[in-house]
Amino acid sequence: MFETACIPMLINKATLRREMDDEESYRVADVTLLLEPFSRELAAELGEHIAAHLFEDDEMRPEVEKVNLSLNAPDQRVIVASAPDAPALAELKSVTIGALAVTRKAKEDHEWYRATIEARIDLREREIREFLFHHFGELRVFTFYPEQTPLFGGHGATLTNADTGEVLAEWNGGAGEATH
Repeated sequence: MFETACIPMLINKATLRREMDDEESYRVADVTLLLEPFSRELAAELGEHIAAHLFEDDEMRPEVEKVNLSLNAPDQRVIVASAPDAPALAELKSVTIGALAVTRKAKEDHEWYRATIEARIDLREREIREFLFHHFGELRVFTFYPEQTPLFGGHGATLTNADTGEVLAEWNGGAGEATH
C-alpha cells in the first residue's frame, strides 16, 4: 500500500465483531487509522492519479474538501513500533484495507489533509488482541508490506463524491489509465 516505512498514525476507532470462515468463528477488529498530515508523497504512493486529484503541483487543490476512496490493495502485513528506531510492538498479518477518506483540515492560517484508513485486523492471536488494547489511541509508526505481490502491478482505487457517493473515477492499478 505505502512504500514509505514508519508512517506515524494512531488507531482512532475500533469495533469488535465475529466472522466465520469454513471451520470456525473468530474475532476481528474493524479499525480506523488516523494519518495527518496526509502528504502529496503518500498520496502518490497510492497512485499518481490519486495525488493529482488532491494536489496541483505540491499545493492542495482549493476545490477539494473531502474525497472517499475504496482501495483495492492486497492484504497487508503491518509492522507497528513506538518509534522508527524502536523494536516492533506487533506484526499484524492479513490486514484488509478498505476505504480511505481524505478531508481538508484548517487551523488559523494552516491547512492540511487528514486521511482515515479503514482496516480489518484478525484477532485470533492473543498478542494482537493485547496490542490493540494497550496501544489504542496512541501515536505509533506503521510500515506496510503486501501479503502477496499483485499479479499485474499496483493498486486499484475508486474515487467517489463524499456527499453523493457518485463514482468519479476508477483506476485498475499498474495500467496508468483512469476511467472517468
